[in-house]
Amino acid sequence: MALDDPVAVVMVHGFLSQSKTWDPFAELISADQNLDFAHVLRFAYSSPLLRPHPLRRIPTYKDVALSLDGYLSDRAGDFKSVVLVSHSQGGLIIQRYLQWMLDEQRGHELQRIRQVVLFACPNTGAEIALSLRRSWLRRNPQQVSLQPFNEDVSAAHRTVINRIVHAREVSSGSCPIPVMAYTGEIDNVVPPAAARSSFPDVSVLPGDHFSIIQPDSPQHRSYLALRGKLIAVRAARPTDRNNTGSDTPRASGITSARRQVAAEAATPGALTGWRSYTNMMPEQLINVEDVIGEIASSMTSTAAPSALAVTGPGGLGKTAVTYAAVEQAIASGAFTAVIWASARNTDFSQIDATTNAISSIYWHNVLETIAAQLGLELLDKMIVEEELRTHISCLPPHHRLLLIVDNLELVHAADRVIERLRALGLSRPHKIVATSRWEATSSRSDLDVRNTRVKPLNEATTYDLVRLVAGNTSSDLAHARNEELRPIFDITQGNPFLVKLISRRYGETARSLPRIIDELTDAARRTGNDVRHWLYDQSLDELALRTSPEEASNLMLAFCTRGRGGSLTYDVLREENPGLDEEQFDHVLEHAHRLGLVQPSAKHTRYAIHSLLYEYIVPKQEGVAS
Repeated sequence: MALDDPVAVVMVHGFLSQSKTWDPFAELISADQNLDFAHVLRFAYSSPLLRPHPLRRIPTYKDVALSLDGYLSDRAGDFKSVVLVSHSQGGLIIQRYLQWMLDEQRGHELQRIRQVVLFACPNTGAEIALSLRRSWLRRNPQQVSLQPFNEDVSAAHRTVINRIVHAREVSSGSCPIPVMAYTGEIDNVVPPAAARSSFPDVSVLPGDHFSIIQPDSPQHRSYLALRGKLIAVRAARPTDRNNTGSDTPRASGITSARRQVAAEAATPGALTGWRSYTNMMPEQLINVEDVIGEIASSMTSTAAPSALAVTGPGGLGKTAVTYAAVEQAIASGAFTAVIWASARNTDFSQIDATTNAISSIYWHNVLETIAAQLGLELLDKMIVEEELRTHISCLPPHHRLLLIVDNLELVHAADRVIERLRALGLSRPHKIVATSRWEATSSRSDLDVRNTRVKPLNEATTYDLVRLVAGNTSSDLAHARNEELRPIFDITQGNPFLVKLISRRYGETARSLPRIIDELTDAARRTGNDVRHWLYDQSLDELALRTSPEEASNLMLAFCTRGRGGSLTYDVLREENPGLDEEQFDHVLEHAHRLGLVQPSAKHTRYAIHSLLYEYIVPKQEGVAS
């Protein structure tokens, strides 16, 4: 779209609400000179508590969806670009509209919808006051649709996930549209799990179910989040949704073509593409809100150090915590591009990050990952650092990059890595975040690094995590008393990875609670790595029982011999298991995932094992005492 093209911001209110609920957003947008291209349009529909008159009825979601279609044609028909923004039930109506359009084979007409933003949308229903709502409002069709796991709502949601969010092309039955879901951090009407559902792009904003859409200043994070999306839509080119990056200009030196490529680091994809490079999927976190906020604040603050080391022992969730902090940083609009590079494949020395180790071919692989996310086509991979340094120097002055180097688990000091990255030009105003088991310990005053330590769960939150994980299974752990779960805390000492491993394994085996406790009590007498290894042995043995010892061993070895603990694609894993047909391999992979041994990422297109499990399997397979 041309930069002077207007953008229609169509806002859809929620249950029992009215269009005036958008007043705070509308006033801030109107006063923002950088959003002079945005035109707020408020779609209103009837949402009463009870039927207002014997001759009138309360409209269903389909009724309102059809009305929204007419509104977009009548009031927004002249706009080439549209952003749909909703609150609560309004998000379900938008999804019902998108489903209806695709069912009607009108996918091509959806191309002008550049972005969907959902604030506190109950994708899996709202449970608050459910019994009262069922008793008193059973004839209200909108309230019925708001009940948990409503069939029609679930069908619309599946359509949006499969044929909108994950769509690869525009056709009569599909259309790729980015959908961003926001949840309020203290929202008890629509909890995070309901707002998140299956959407890959999610973030948490301050506020409850209602205050999340009541920004009171231009610095309010809800406003900054929407503002960032609108600016990204304006900057996007019409071909972005189908652009594969194959036409990236080739150039050498500081040329106009190189500057153009560097400038494109601020396209909308630069704030979303990083997720496919992480070795994880977003997950619900417990008791880490403070550390997430601290990390996000360090990322976005210009007064904070320009580098951050997120540290702590293996299994505490440093990657998950950093992932959540990045989402918060993006919502603030502080960065034009995010780059995520996993160092899990880097073969640094286990003793020290020496010059030779950091200059190894594995370090170059990390740099190539960074280059790929910057849209840089390397002309000579032997001088990748020089190529990156030149590219970064061509970035426009207002660009701010956020670089995360994850899983520096074998480097005893992240400061050596940060220093080398700074030499590429990744200093202020850019930010570097490294996750490692080791703190940055350099005594140099100019290193400018802040250490933030992730701590284990305490006893109470360990029990919360057990119940959360077990709640999705038939395990009695989901309803166990604290004293019955104490052996789990004694074993894991609050290590989230080990807690999840226990909870998922026992949930999947459907063993009785007394038997679980007996085994845990026996294991609790052990200490140190023996306990961890006992847990690994139990889960690996269970995988072998469900498949076969050979199949289980081959799958685990694939991660160690080909990926060295990193993430692998489905096809690569299949190559390492040639004796299995697709159905047999899927069976093995599914059970490994259900037992918590294999972690999917990048929308289930890549797979990895935890670094702790990798470190256990490698010496075990090599015959070294563990």
